[in-house]
Amino acid sequence: MPKRARLEPDGSPSNPSPAGMVLQDTTMAVAQDIFEPYPKIVFALGKAVQSKIPEKRLVDLQGHTGPVNTVEWCKADCSHLLLSSSMDRTVRVWDVIGDAKCVRTLTNHRAGVKMAAWTTDKKVLSCSFDKTAQLTDPQTGQTVTTFPHSNFVTVVRVHPQEHNLFLTGSTDIIQAWDSRTGKAVRDFKCKFGSVLDLAFFPSGKSFISSADVVARDSADKTIMVWDFNSGSKLSNQIFHERYSCPSVAVHPSEPNFIAQTNGDYIALFSTSRPYAMDKTVRFEGHKVQGYRIGCEFTPDGQMIVTGSGDGKVHFFNYYSGETARELNVYTNPCTDVKSHPVLSSTLATCSWGGQVSVWQ
Repeated sequence: MPKRARLEPDGSPSNPSPAGMVLQDTTMAVAQDIFEPYPKIVFALGKAVQSKIPEKRLVDLQGHTGPVNTVEWCKADCSHLLLSSSMDRTVRVWDVIGDAKCVRTLTNHRAGVKMAAWTTDKKVLSCSFDKTAQLTDPQTGQTVTTFPHSNFVTVVRVHPQEHNLFLTGSTDIIQAWDSRTGKAVRDFKCKFGSVLDLAFFPSGKSFISSADVVARDSADKTIMVWDFNSGSKLSNQIFHERYSCPSVAVHPSEPNFIAQTNGDYIALFSTSRPYAMDKTVRFEGHKVQGYRIGCEFTPDGQMIVTGSGDGKVHFFNYYSGETARELNVYTNPCTDVKSHPVLSSTLATCSWGGQVSVWQ
């Protein structure tokens, strides 16, 4: 069983949190407006973000008591806020620019939280091993809507154009939901096992899925492209190597996407049919080791950034494939990375050991 799936029945991690972790839950009073913008962020809005590799650790955000799966910055105008999802059953909202502390701890899930994302109207969409996805108002901490599933929910992704719609991934099914009604509006079914990641193409008309079933003679369900409106498969003949791909990401301006592979490399693909893999380049040197290791493009698309099972962050030149730099960030797996949307060289990371950090 891969390490990412080693859970107790209640969704908590099988390994305890690292000894000596200091719990610093300084959640602020609900009356305070957590979305009040900071001048530093307002000043940076509209300016070009350049790919710059961070030089030092800015802050460690302590409070999670289990592995942290994902981190995500809020939308640009409120990007002083950072979201983290954890196997300790919580989602935390951190004010990074102000006092560098937790301003909300969302405790609505009953098992480990696999992923959390910001919606366009600044709600929090999360999914969990408690077999639900939830939409939560982070200002009040109250659940707005619960979306029940028949199995663990492993991925949530908000539609880039239709902001009331979102996708969830579970076992052998992807579902599109309308947050206004709380109902599923479309099912995408296939015997592909657990959905590992989803990513929309910019138009929202189609999306990529990555799943964990790899057939003996083919990996024809590992990466698939779907038509969002009809529910039909556009292609399942994309990735023919026998590795599952725990995360995927789409380039911000060019017609390409990347897939993290359990072969310890990142593969590059076209977003146009037939979604061919570029066999002339691969981004490698990091370790996946069965974890859900996140990867991304920087906002300007010049670099690819990935976590690593050995606790490092790797930066690759998107055009040459060469390693630009490695950062030693943790002594345990670095599970996710997210570049700040408006502040150059600012990067959020998280780890299987429960750490959340910001670098600059």
